Amino acid sequence: MLLSHLRRHNIVTGPLARNTSHSGLSVIFNSVCGFKQFSGGEQFLAFGNALHERWLISSFVRTVTAAEEKLLKGMIESLKKHVIACALIKDSEREQKIYDKLNGVEVAMILDIKQVRKKTGADLKTTACTTYKEFLDSAIKYGYFRQGKTYKLGARLQHFYFIGISKTPPHPVFILYVNDHKEEEQYAEQELKFLLYFYKHYGKTVMPTIRDNHLF
Repeated sequence: MLLSHLRRHNIVTGPLARNTSHSGLSVIFNSVCGFKQFSGGEQFLAFGNALHERWLISSFVRTVTAAEEKLLKGMIESLKKHVIACALIKDSEREQKIYDKLNGVEVAMILDIKQVRKKTGADLKTTACTTYKEFLDSAIKYGYFRQGKTYKLGARLQHFYFIGISKTPPHPVFILYVNDHKEEEQYAEQELKFLLYFYKHYGKTVMPTIRDNHLF
């Protein structure tokens, strides 16, 4: 039996009762494909969280360095000047935690922006990209379309956007409307189905050691 083999070689945990998330499924995706896992570190995540706090909920709980504060100020000024970015957060619920079962698997989601009446959602992304083309390529590379599909299904949305804000001055803003990219969204949906099936039947992947990384 495949599950017994994978567990015996410490490749998967086996089915789990707990829920998963987009990031959890991304770990499985990277493991199965032999890709490097996310290695941005706590500082990278803290900066992104600080931006979310400051722009989405006007909170300054997270402390940052003086240099980071200056950078955040410039990024937020760009977001506040961007017509579409501002339209997307108008009359919205923000940082909403959602749980929903997708293909029999409970998935946890934190939805940055949800406009209930418009059935529209959006996710804020910091990026090193300086052009829309670079941001689109990055979105495909890092599974944004799969995230968008997950959130559309879980939050019962018809429209989903990614708001990219460059960390490079003058901090251009990129608006990626998922619905405009049907081929990428359809492909992402098939990825999502596979990853949900994998998690449901095999659980999480276990990080391989140097000795047994040939098993992937």
